[in-house]
Amino acid sequence: MDDSGLVSFFRVESCGLYRIRQKADGEFISDGFPEISKSLFDWLSDRSVLNTIPWDPKEHTRRDKVYCKDVHFDSYTGDYLFVLWFANSEAAGEVGEVGEVGGIDLNSKVGDTNNDSEKIDAKNSTGKELTIGKAMYYWFIPSLKLVASINFKHSKTDIEAFTTYIKKWFDNKNKHPNKT
Repeated sequence: MDDSGLVSFFRVESCGLYRIRQKADGEFISDGFPEISKSLFDWLSDRSVLNTIPWDPKEHTRRDKVYCKDVHFDSYTGDYLFVLWFANSEAAGEVGEVGEVGGIDLNSKVGDTNNDSEKIDAKNSTGKELTIGKAMYYWFIPSLKLVASINFKHSKTDIEAFTTYIKKWFDNKNKHPNKT
């Protein structure tokens, strides 16, 4: 399948743990972009998709649910690819033909080859617990201090949802001895 997309690059100006100072710039303490990328990758690996939301969805009912569908690390380049899943009931009218939506199995493991999004229609039910929505693709390039969002016609980009996901993961799930 030939599919073209749009890649947007964003420079990572600062990333890691900083000591906050009054009336001055923060002082870098530890864990820059490469370390944060690896920590996120490690946290997501071997989880079920259902357990990749870095906040309590029952506590934050108005916040969009964002899961991680897949992760990949390229040992040659040091780059990471994160495929997030923006769960949204409004996507029903945006994906595929009329009456078709995309869904992923929340009980599958992150990166599971059977975790591809499936078309859902009224005539065909797979019997899996699926959540509808759209994929969001993010490419971390630590060596160049860049993050790229990749948008295809079947996916979406949402920088606010993406940055919230990373921030909430760091605040709520990242275990670091210097974090307070």
